[in-house]
Amino acid sequence: MQGLDVSQNFFQEWALPYLQAAYPQIINTAAAGLFSGSQIYRADDLISQDHGWGPQFQLILQAEDYQGFGEALKDAINQAAPKVWKGNKLNYPPNGIEVFSVDTFFQEWIGLVTPPEDLLSWLNPPTRLSVREYDLYLIRHGTVFHDPSGGFSARRSLFKFYPAEVRLRRLYEEVFRIWHYGQYNFLDRLLARGDEVAIQIALGQFCEGVMRCVLLLENDFTPYWKWLAFEFRKRQAADLLDPLLRALTRSCSLEEKAATVREVCHIIHGLLENANFANPDITWHPHPLFCDWVYLEGKLTILK
Repeated sequence: MQGLDVSQNFFQEWALPYLQAAYPQIINTAAAGLFSGSQIYRADDLISQDHGWGPQFQLILQAEDYQGFGEALKDAINQAAPKVWKGNKLNYPPNGIEVFSVDTFFQEWIGLVTPPEDLLSWLNPPTRLSVREYDLYLIRHGTVFHDPSGGFSARRSLFKFYPAEVRLRRLYEEVFRIWHYGQYNFLDRLLARGDEVAIQIALGQFCEGVMRCVLLLENDFTPYWKWLAFEFRKRQAADLLDPLLRALTRSCSLEEKAATVREVCHIIHGLLENANFANPDITWHPHPLFCDWVYLEGKLTILK
């Protein structure tokens, strides 16, 4: 049984009956779900079980309920909860049930209670240094176990996508990463210099940019780096790109790596073109992705 199934079964068979008996007044207004850990992606395995894995969930109350007895509920439910559920144990943290109000959930997760009107706040909200895109990914792709009123789900839906201008800015950043580390530095400079360590750094950044660009082109957020490749491989464009990225990591030939980088850049330009994000004129520079990056910069009106 994977971690998401463990948590959902734990909520439905133990926590929901407990809440119905001890806190019946919240059953029709509270929400519950799981929004953290590799189990969100169904990427969890035996290695994952040392921490943040097992019978756990987030419980989200209405503001007045949270203010009235949220802390007492959190203490009571964690004390009552079994330490092992159907053979599955939460090793760390010691308590597997977090309790929030709707506002505190989003505030603690991403530093934003509702989507801001100021688009810059998506990248630099006043309460923290930046919205972590991988937390937005977790909220979007996490699983709601219980939300009869629909209130939490409605709030979550407000954070399903970046505003168009913010998404454009993120694409602009990742296209630069692909071009800068791939076409510009790896192909035109590092191959001639032969610095193996610098080449490794460049190709790692290149691969990351490619995968993040693909998810952004699908109007999604991008996950934590450790699960980026796992989630990228679920996307249609990965049918073409994943074998090339794997080949790039396996090949010991710089000539083969160079050919692969050129092919990947060609595919990314094609994806940008299909999404109307490519420069219509790529004749003025030898690198099409540089042309695309300049074109995207020209389309940015707010987030320069």
